[in-house]
Amino acid sequence: MEVKLERELFVCACGDVEHQFVISKFEDEPQFYIEMHLSDASFFRRLMIGLEYIFGKKSKYGAFEEIILNPEDIERLRKVIDKETNVLR
Repeated sequence: MEVKLERELFVCACGDVEHQFVISKFEDEPQFYIEMHLSDASFFRRLMIGLEYIFGKKSKYGAFEEIILNPEDIERLRKVIDKETNVLR
């Protein structure tokens, strides 16, 4: 039995491929999987970030990157979500 996997790749409008995410959906499962690219950092840098998080230190910039979607990407994202929600109705 072959299970169909559908994927959609979204890359930031700035063109930086580090700002991307992939939405995956198995045909026989009702949920989506969203895979985000995480910034590369050394073990000690990740450890330091984790410790700062545990002890409540917050950056005014947050701990996240951003992804800017072009209008055509927004429409494509809408279609991916609408396709599944229409099946569930």
